[in-house]
Amino acid sequence: MAKIFLPKYFKMEVVLKKFCSKKIDSCGLCFFVALFLMGFSIFSVSCKMTAEGIISASDDVESPILLDFSQDSAESLSLSFTEAVQLSNLEVRSGNLSTIGELVLSQNHMVVEPIPFQTSRDSQSVEATNAEAVGTCVQVVFTESQQLEMGATYIFSGIAHDQEGNSLLFQVPFYGFNRNVAGVVLSEVSSEYDKPKVEFIELYVHRSGNLAGIELYSVNKNFKYVFPAVEVSAGEYIVLHMRTLEEESGHVDELDNNLSASTASDSCTGVRDLWVSSTSEIIGTSDVLVLRERAKGKLMDALLYISPKVSDTSKKKILPAGEDVIAEGGWIAGEDGESWLSSDGMTTVNRSLSRQNILEIQQASTALQEIPVASKDAWIVTMNHKQTKEPGVTPGLPNSSTKYTK
Repeated sequence: MAKIFLPKYFKMEVVLKKFCSKKIDSCGLCFFVALFLMGFSIFSVSCKMTAEGIISASDDVESPILLDFSQDSAESLSLSFTEAVQLSNLEVRSGNLSTIGELVLSQNHMVVEPIPFQTSRDSQSVEATNAEAVGTCVQVVFTESQQLEMGATYIFSGIAHDQEGNSLLFQVPFYGFNRNVAGVVLSEVSSEYDKPKVEFIELYVHRSGNLAGIELYSVNKNFKYVFPAVEVSAGEYIVLHMRTLEEESGHVDELDNNLSASTASDSCTGVRDLWVSSTSEIIGTSDVLVLRERAKGKLMDALLYISPKVSDTSKKKILPAGEDVIAEGGWIAGEDGESWLSSDGMTTVNRSLSRQNILEIQQASTALQEIPVASKDAWIVTMNHKQTKEPGVTPGLPNSSTKYTK
C-alpha cells in the first residue's frame, strides 16, 4: 500500500501551506523575523502520482524553511534556510504583501552567493552551537540597487529548491535602504490617555539625516513602528502620537516642511507630528522601548521603565526584553546599581518620563563622539511646577526638569 501524504498546515506569525510533507517539529519554526517577515511554503516536488495515490519519491519530502531574513545594505539581502538551497525566479516588486505592484528588479539584476551562516544572523535567534544544524545562509546582491527608492516598500520573492527537489515559494517585505540615517534618541514618553490627550513618544534629532526605516519597538503590546522617509535636522523634535481618535480628523503625518498639516486636537504647533493608526493602548506604564536604525539593525537608543504596581504577567514579558537590551549595551545600570527607571507617579497626562541629558547628547554628536549610553539616571518623572505653573509634559519642546514628588 502506498504511503499517502495529506496537506498539513502550520501557523506562526503567518500561515504555511505544506503539501507532501511529514510533520515538522514546531521548534524547527522557532521564529520568523522583524520587518514583519512573512512567507508561505507550497508543494514539495519530490512526490509523484500513481494509481494508488500520492507517494514519496525519496526519503526527504519536507520543503526547506526560510528561517531568517535581513537587509545588509542598499545592495544586498541575506536569507537563511533549514538546509542548502538553490534560488530561482527571484523578483523585487513594489508594494506590500496585500498589494503587490510592478516588477522593479528581475533575477537578471541579482547575484546569489553562499556566505558563512553566522554573518547575517541575529545572534539571539539561534544558539551558536546549533548553527550548522539549523541551515544555510545565502546573500542576494542587487546589481542595480539604484532602482530602489529609500523608504519605499518592496516585496522580494523567489523559489528555494533543496537537493531532493522540494520547493519553497517565499515572499518577504522590505524597505528601500536608508543610506543617510538620522541620529535620534528617545526624549519624552507619556503613557497616559485622557481624551483628547493621547499617549506619545517624543524623539530628539541630534544628527541630521533621514528617518526612513528606523524602527521603534514597544514590548508592552509587541508593537513595531517603522518611520517613513522624512528629512530631519539636528535640534528638531518629532512627536509620535501613539493613537488616533475615531471621532476626530486631521491626524496627518507631517512628512515635509509643512508642520501645520496635522490639525487633530493633540497636534503640536510648529513641530513634526506623526500618528500611529490605532485606537487602543500600545505603550504601558511599564515597558521596554527600543530604537534601531532598521529592522534587526544597530541599536540607537532604549528606555526601560517599570511601575511599582506592575503585574506578574507584564513582568514576564518586559523583564527578559530589558535584559536583552542591557546585554546588547543599550542600557546601563544607574548609580544606585538598579537598572530600571521607576515610572511611579505616571498616572495622569500631566506627567511624563523626560530625558535630562539632551544637551550632553547634542554636544557629543556635534563633536562626532559617541553619545552617552542610556540609563535611569538620565530620566525623571516630571510634573507641573507648582509656583511657575510650567507644564511637566512638553511634547515638541525642551523637557521639563521639575521632578515629580508625592
